[in-house]
Amino acid sequence: MKVLTKLPVLNRVTPLFFALAVLIGWFRGGPAALLAGANASPGPSTAPGAASASMSIEDLRCEYLRDPLGIDVVRPRLSWVLASPQRGQGQSAYEVLVASSTQELEAGQGDLWDSGKVESGESVNVAFEGHELTSGLRAFWKVRAWDRDGRVTPWSKPAMWSMGLLRHENWRARWIAGTAETGETKGGSIVLPLFRKEFQVQGKVTSATLYITSLGYHDVYINNHRIGDHVLDPVQSDYAKRVYYVTHDVTRQIRPGENVIAAALGKGWYWGGVHGVTQGKPALLAQLVITYDQGPETCVATDDSWKTSLGPITIIGGTHLYADFGHEQIDGRKEQPGWRRTGFDDSSWQPAVEVEIPPLIRSAQMIPPNRITADFKPVSLVEWEPREYLFDLGENLTGWFRLKVHGQPGQAIDFTYYAAHLGARNPLTENFNQADRYLCGGGDGETFCSRFNYRAFRYVKVSGLSAPPRLEDAMAYLIQTDTPSASTFQCSDAMLNRLYQVVLHTHRCLTLGGIQVDCPHRERLGYGAEGQASMAQALCNFDMAAFYTKWSRDFQDGQDPATGQVYYTAPFRIHSGGGPAWSGASVVFPWNTYLYYGDRRILRQHYDSMCHWIDFLETKSRDGLLQYFTIPPNLGNSEWNFLGDWASPRRKQDTLPASGHWPDARENLLFNNCNYYLNLTILARAAVALEKPSDAELWSAKARALKQAINQKFFDARTGRYTTGEQQQAYLAFPLLLDLVPGDSHAKVMRNLAEDIQVTRKGHLDTGVLGSYYMLGALLKEGRSDLIYQMVAQKTWPGWGNMMAEGATTLWEHWLPGDSSIHNSFLSIGSWFVTGLGGINVDDSAPGFKHFIIRPAVVGGMQWVKATYHSIRGPITSNWSIKNGTFNLELDIPPGSTATVYVPSSSSAGLTESGEPFERAAGVKPLGTENGTIILGVASGRYRFCAPCGG
Repeated sequence: MKVLTKLPVLNRVTPLFFALAVLIGWFRGGPAALLAGANASPGPSTAPGAASASMSIEDLRCEYLRDPLGIDVVRPRLSWVLASPQRGQGQSAYEVLVASSTQELEAGQGDLWDSGKVESGESVNVAFEGHELTSGLRAFWKVRAWDRDGRVTPWSKPAMWSMGLLRHENWRARWIAGTAETGETKGGSIVLPLFRKEFQVQGKVTSATLYITSLGYHDVYINNHRIGDHVLDPVQSDYAKRVYYVTHDVTRQIRPGENVIAAALGKGWYWGGVHGVTQGKPALLAQLVITYDQGPETCVATDDSWKTSLGPITIIGGTHLYADFGHEQIDGRKEQPGWRRTGFDDSSWQPAVEVEIPPLIRSAQMIPPNRITADFKPVSLVEWEPREYLFDLGENLTGWFRLKVHGQPGQAIDFTYYAAHLGARNPLTENFNQADRYLCGGGDGETFCSRFNYRAFRYVKVSGLSAPPRLEDAMAYLIQTDTPSASTFQCSDAMLNRLYQVVLHTHRCLTLGGIQVDCPHRERLGYGAEGQASMAQALCNFDMAAFYTKWSRDFQDGQDPATGQVYYTAPFRIHSGGGPAWSGASVVFPWNTYLYYGDRRILRQHYDSMCHWIDFLETKSRDGLLQYFTIPPNLGNSEWNFLGDWASPRRKQDTLPASGHWPDARENLLFNNCNYYLNLTILARAAVALEKPSDAELWSAKARALKQAINQKFFDARTGRYTTGEQQQAYLAFPLLLDLVPGDSHAKVMRNLAEDIQVTRKGHLDTGVLGSYYMLGALLKEGRSDLIYQMVAQKTWPGWGNMMAEGATTLWEHWLPGDSSIHNSFLSIGSWFVTGLGGINVDDSAPGFKHFIIRPAVVGGMQWVKATYHSIRGPITSNWSIKNGTFNLELDIPPGSTATVYVPSSSSAGLTESGEPFERAAGVKPLGTENGTIILGVASGRYRFCAPCGG
């Protein structure tokens, strides 16, 4: 696999299930409070043998993005990372300069904002406090900081951002669509339109900025240059409320004299029947603003002076319901060479049609776009049937397939796509109506590749060729919302290394259009429950702050303002199976984004919506407990409504995924009331973070009442169980995670859970999507990574190890092969590598890794682990090994952060740091011992601890 876009190999912290586990201590202080005193004076500033050095400043971000264009936040937040080899180093003050030109910045003039020296240790989400930022303005900035000793750093390298169109009146463009012959639905097919507009440029251009969006997808060109490296723009939105626009700097593409801007449209999700879609045609809104060194600016905006024509692409079929996303037919005979160049004869083209679109919020697309991030060469090619050829890409992926083709004019070449659970090509499965067609133009060097759709596949069957294809003529491209990598992990267990990589690859295959889809071929929906279950690994393994800011807004956009009801999927409000946990993403997404990135603004933005959701749940409660309900209401009593732990292992006698173990009504009632409790406790904690003490007490009181009601209704103190059903793990683990279990019964409930895993299930899990996620969280909270390892390592069904043993290249929807082999059901294990084995965990009392916890798990006879996570404050490393009876731990803690470190050794007598007794180590404070571990408070810097194994 050749990587096209090199992703930074860095990681972002703890499992969401650990973040949920810390719900138990909502109103208590934590290790951060203790360390605030312990590390205030860490002793000598350098480690033994380290040279004294000042800090440096790296990785400047604006609204979590590097050099973003066209943002619409009027007080953007700036962040930077501190780097220093000195222990205990940190920022005591900072100065930010923001200028309207690079010349001003180089001269040290902050004409937009000069913060002056600000006494503060904060380097994350520092709000811009300068002059009013206007539409289209470009801002250039740099920062310097003073370290803890009052020494000032050099200025950082400069960074920039630009503003989008901040007011509706700043848009001069009008929505345009094709004529009656272009873009209309005709007999189940849609011909996609092309647009073009020629314009003159006179004068010396100083800047040119393109603002563009579409209802559906778009590609855009200026003077035959494709603009940007994005694909499938814009990201998905709720068409009843919002559309996202993209900003491009196109200064280099503009030339003196004649110019042309050209665009091609795709349908994307803009289909009849999707909520908010009001017409049958895709539409374009674009505005090109050109400024000169002298004279007024030029604005080239979409209107009826643009010209349109039929394009070469027809979408055949497609309802955007279950497994029907249409086929792309590309007709090489209908290509119009030169249509993206000046001087093209467009006399046969028609004027574009201005269309009325209901008012939509036009929001800046402040999120990494969809990009091609890797390419895959096929590993084999066979003749499947006479004149039908099958390419095997070696693993499942989501994206495009490209093939060089030859044929007579009009010759049809068909492409059919299949994903695979086990890698076996016989039989071919998981097609889900995935097919495309190329009609040859008859020329030399023709190439087929999709443009405005994507496929999920390992195998591609090609038919209709005049001659056998060659392996080297084919290539596949992975497409994803390009969230940078934030973790690395390796260990002495080869299967775990492979599982970690499969999790990352599955995440990339599913993260499309600014959401994580459940599956990329059958439904393509942003389900809230699966989204929560996979959020832990996403936060640990990728830079997801901007992503979850956007997806949280999608759930908020879909909330019913009258009732507070939240749909199970976002941004598209599809009537589908789900339950309270699905809608609860509207609470969990903002909260965990706050925990990982210290982002209070997202809590402020969503707090009222979160409260409204709880108000809705109260209307569905009776006698203190949540009762059965459906979204939307009045759907009747169906097993697909009020779901709890969906997709738990089915038994041997079952044959289909849908006939797996369905929890009974009582189990679902318990599970969903636990989710209600989870939402209440998060809301109470959010109120504390937002300094709303009366609200915090209100939500805490409601949570206490619900806890009592749950235990009265479901808990049997004699047996230490909440249910009597065959499947126990989810219904023991979830109450343990939330601290619902009465204190005197805690040990008994934990024993029951361990016994079910080790004895009843012979070391296997017995949980579904959410149950697995919550059980992992509960076991981490209890310090039982040994049980997690035992379940993961099982090569027999059910479990992750079984998937690996069966040859899975992506994770499945169910524990046995079924409908979908590329699914986010069980991605939750992906956070355990960094947070469990590596031990790097968020501390909810110090969000954004101001303080964090390092507690590595030594399990399963493993000999070494190497884990990194790139937090919002900088990279964190936790590497451990066992050699000759000694536990070795190497740590990197970024400047400005502190950590509580748990060393697995029962006695500190033999503990050393960098070869010396740990008591002499700079930046280290003993905090005690607990359950065979030595607890240390550690300041920033690099450390090397050694301790005797087992004491």
